[in-house]
Amino acid sequence: MRPIQNLALAFLPAAILVLFLCYIDEGLYSFRWMFDWGNWIVFVIYTLVLVPVFWLMMQFMFRSQTGIKKALLVSAVGVPLILVVLFGWVF
Repeated sequence: MRPIQNLALAFLPAAILVLFLCYIDEGLYSFRWMFDWGNWIVFVIYTLVLVPVFWLMMQFMFRSQTGIKKALLVSAVGVPLILVVLFGWVF
């Protein structure tokens, strides 16, 4: 798989994770945050920060896997890892 395909696959778990974080933080457990354009700026910034993290995980940790299996593995390992780091850093 080419690195550009890995970049596209890295976008999916990053966007889902940031959507979840915006849902619980910005929207107070609702999707009202989507009506404010300022929240979308935060969404884009957080997503752009997390995409390289997931891409690096795809490049180095799961090099032997391909396709959707690689994306699922990165999501299953990366999302909890990033949440632990974020919540550990905040608290």
